[in-house]
Amino acid sequence: TTRPTPSESIRQGMAFICEDRRGKAMIPAFSVEENMMLSSIDRYTKSGWFQKRAAGKKAMDMIEALKIKCVGVSQPAKELSGGNQQKVVLAKWLYTDAEVLILDEPTRGIDRRSTGF
Repeated sequence: TTRPTPSESIRQGMAFICEDRRGKAMIPAFSVEENMMLSSIDRYTKSGWFQKRAAGKKAMDMIEALKIKCVGVSQPAKELSGGNQQKVVLAKWLYTDAEVLILDEPTRGIDRRSTGF
């Protein structure tokens, strides 16, 4: 048997959050919103055009729901605390509406008491 590719796994409703959030789970120089969209950008693209307003609203909804402390959707993710970076990575996979979410050491390196985890 062959293993499915990451994109095939996402289409099948699976998501994986690795322990190395800064190195593999996000792109630190990208904004909070851009990082959230990495796994589901196709949902916000119509006829080749990115739907900025819809994407921004979804990002704001996720910031509110997960209580991400940031100055806005445009803030570079690298400026956030470790716990808030982890929440951005979680939001990225929540966007996909995955049926199975696998988290590898989800609280590693963060203070659970101050992040709401």
